[in-house]
Amino acid sequence: MSRMAARESVGDGQSDQEAPQGVARPQERPPGSTAPPTGEDRARPRDSDAARVDDDRRTPPKPPLYKRPWFWIVTAVVVIGGGAGLLIWWLHARWNVNTDDAFITTHYVTVSPRVAGHVTKVLVDDNQDVKQGQLLVQLDKSDFEEALKGAQAAYEQAIGQRQQAQAQVVAAKATVASNEADVAAAKANADQAQSDLERYQSAGPRAVSQQTLTQAQANVRTTTANLQAAQAKLVASQAQVRLAESQVVVAEGAVHKAQADLENAKLQLSYTDIKAAEDGQVTNRNVDPGSYLTPGQALMALVPPNVWVIANFKETQLRNMRPGQPASIKIDAYGITLPGHVQSVQAGSGAAFSLLPPENATGNYVKVVQRVPVKITFDRLPEQRLAPGLSVVPTVDTRPPEHQ
Repeated sequence: MSRMAARESVGDGQSDQEAPQGVARPQERPPGSTAPPTGEDRARPRDSDAARVDDDRRTPPKPPLYKRPWFWIVTAVVVIGGGAGLLIWWLHARWNVNTDDAFITTHYVTVSPRVAGHVTKVLVDDNQDVKQGQLLVQLDKSDFEEALKGAQAAYEQAIGQRQQAQAQVVAAKATVASNEADVAAAKANADQAQSDLERYQSAGPRAVSQQTLTQAQANVRTTTANLQAAQAKLVASQAQVRLAESQVVVAEGAVHKAQADLENAKLQLSYTDIKAAEDGQVTNRNVDPGSYLTPGQALMALVPPNVWVIANFKETQLRNMRPGQPASIKIDAYGITLPGHVQSVQAGSGAAFSLLPPENATGNYVKVVQRVPVKITFDRLPEQRLAPGLSVVPTVDTRPPEHQ
């Protein structure tokens, strides 16, 4: 119904009623008049406002917020959830300590040559997996092969000299045996001459002539001299035996030295083949064919698969931390969490073992919370390779064993 019709219907309904006493009837304007409303028109309520007032009177007022059911439901959920979260924190989370100052590390092996030489072959590349004993780099072998030949010749010469000295010992011992026989014969002759002289002297001058007696005395002196000469030869031959035996000892020493030189030459030759000391992945390769290497020069690094975590916890977090406690390790690179346990706690803060450790007894002292490295090992490793230097976030459960 249009506004004009509404006005007509309202006017018809009130035509028979008289205006209240003392209230002047508003002057009606003809339809379609564009004259501005008078003060009486503005004071008179419009039909739409009257209808809206009637609607507001019929609609009941809204209850306060605290009297609405959904308010109490939400409040109950929040209170119960907060209480449950606080209980969980009190029973479990308050024992967990974590740090983002942690990284993966390992004891990697630096590959370096033990002899100098030119590189002829490089048999591995960056990030290649190798096994223990696998050949990595080859050096030029020519100089070492010639040295090995010289050492082999010196060893064979030393063996020949030892055999010669041993033969001299045998000859010297044979001479000693011959001289011992000569001594025995000379002693027998001397004993016989002395016995004859004693018999002649006991017979008296009538039975033995003076000439025979004189000849017996001369024979005693001759056989005695021969015995002494044989004994001297025996002593000399025995000295020759000792000398020959000492020559054998010298020859044995020369053989051992030559053998050691030979083994060293073989060892030096083997050093031209640079092999992997353990299983690992080739990292930071810094060698190419044709390069000249010196002993101790770093060629590459071998990173073994066995890795662990060094976590630098604050000293205030170590109050309840003990070796063997379980830990969870979040790997930032892969977004995975792995189980582990505390292996050990370093006996000292990281600053105490730095190049310039702090000296708190001098100057103005400022207390700083120190960090102590904690070694955490993995209970299992993932399929992905864990490289040293990767950042991790370890969380250690420091609850006592009876509460775990």
